[in-house]
Amino acid sequence: PLYFLGAEVLGFYPLGPVFHGAGLNITVLSNNGHLDIGIIACLEQVPNPFQLADEMPPAVAELLAVARERNGKKSTSDSLGPAAKAGSKAAGGKAAPRKAASGQTSSNRRAGRK
Repeated sequence: PLYFLGAEVLGFYPLGPVFHGAGLNITVLSNNGHLDIGIIACLEQVPNPFQLADEMPPAVAELLAVARERNGKKSTSDSLGPAAKAGSKAAGGKAAPRKAASGQTSSNRRAGRK
């Protein structure tokens, strides 16, 4: 585990640099078996960054399964952490809308609704 001023760091909010000409930035940090991913996008160049975010948990689960298979370990979603599990696809092939801190779901934010 990582500690800051005596307190265990439970998660990161990864943010990468934003500069002219960069339409998409994906920053990934890991700590104590958990993976935190931050996505910053220019809506003019990446019109639907929420779709990219919704697809991230199943893509990470797929990578983890392949890595464990190659290392001869059982693949589970337990080490993906709560954020990855919350964003994973529900039955029917669609990701369940996530609540933001403001109480909006990702689909409402995309449509500009409250």
